[in-house]
Parts: sequence; C-alpha cells; structure tokens
Amino acid sequence: GAYWLTMYRPNNRFMVSGGARYDLGRVRVAASTDPYLAEYLRRQGYEEEKVKAYEQRSVGADRTYGDYSLSAGIVWNPTPQHLVKVNLGRSFRLPGANELASNGVHHGTFRHEQGDPSLGSERGWQLDASYSFRRGALELTVSPFLSLFDNYIYLNDSGAEVEWMPLRYWQQGDTKIRGFELEFTHLFDLNRAGNLEARLFADLVKNYPAEN
Repeated sequence: GAYWLTMYRPNNRFMVSGGARYDLGRVRVAASTDPYLAEYLRRQGYEEEKVKAYEQRSVGADRTYGDYSLSAGIVWNPTPQHLVKVNLGRSFRLPGANELASNGVHHGTFRHEQGDPSLGSERGWQLDASYSFRRGALELTVSPFLSLFDNYIYLNDSGAEVEWMPLRYWQQGDTKIRGFELEFTHLFDLNRAGNLEARLFADLVKNYPAEN
C-alpha cells in the first residue's frame, strides 16, 4: 500500500486535513477435504452428491484485489466552549479467507457457514460529524454518522439445515448504516484527593438495505 497525507491550519481555530491511499492485496486459500466426515455421512445414509458437498471443508481461492481509500475532514474550534468536526471518507476491505472459502461448522455459533470465492472487495462511503460543548466541569458530545456500502459482505440464512444446524452463506449487497453517539462527562474536583470523572455514553446504530 502507498498513501499521501496533507494538513492545512490557517489559525488555531480551523484545520483542514485529507489523504489518499491505494492498496493491492492477494488472498490465497488451499482447498481441503475431510474424508472422516465423508465416511460418517455415508454410514448415515446420505446421498453421494451431498457427501461430496459437505466433504469439501474449504474451496480453493486465489484472488487479487486493488482499491483506493480517501479522506477529507475539518476541525473548527470557534470558541473554547465549542468544537465541531466533520469527516468524509471512502474505504474498502478485502474479504477474509472464511468469507471466500469456508464450508463447515462454526462451533462457536452452532451453524454451518459457506463461503463464496467470487466475492469482491467491500467498498463504502462514510460521513461522520461531532459537536462538543464544554462549560466548566461539564462536557456534552453528539456524533451522528452515515455509511453507504457497495458490496457489503454479510451472512445470509439459506433456510436449509446441515446436520440439524442452520446453513448460512456469505454474500454481498448494498447497505446503509446510520446512527449517532452521545457522551456526557462531568469532572468532580476533590482537591487533594484528586479528580473523579463521571461519564454517560449511549449509541444507536441501524443497518438497512440501501434502498430503504
């Protein structure tokens, strides 16, 4: 990967920053089979077609990905009591080996997961902002955000079962994520005993298909 960053600060109250990055990555996964599972399924009476499908513990995958990231933001501090931050960025993520090639039980969640070696990289645009107000020992910060993803990778329920476990498969789709964070802080001055800070934090995140 290669990246470039820049920053412009005309005064102590305002700053503009930005950057760009390009990454090239390769994901290689070797195919593997489980002959012991295949023999067990045959003894259980499974058809040979299903035995071959479940015997394949991971499919082979050899994918090369290249994509770019961008970011631009401002920080504005008009008075000591007020602070505003706004950032717009584009990001991407390479699919993991499990998302590309898995075909087996996820024992931590008791489900059968199936990968897709044709998955592309996950891409998205993010807009986030924050406003902070401080007066004396009190500080309040509100941070809304919005993300629009192209080719968002997620697990989907197939409605089928494998050995009494739900079969879920990795797929891609356009997705919209939005929400906000709220933080309230109060600093108690205990003189010689030091300081005590009380903090209240809440957040809300909603995930939708992009058309909603």
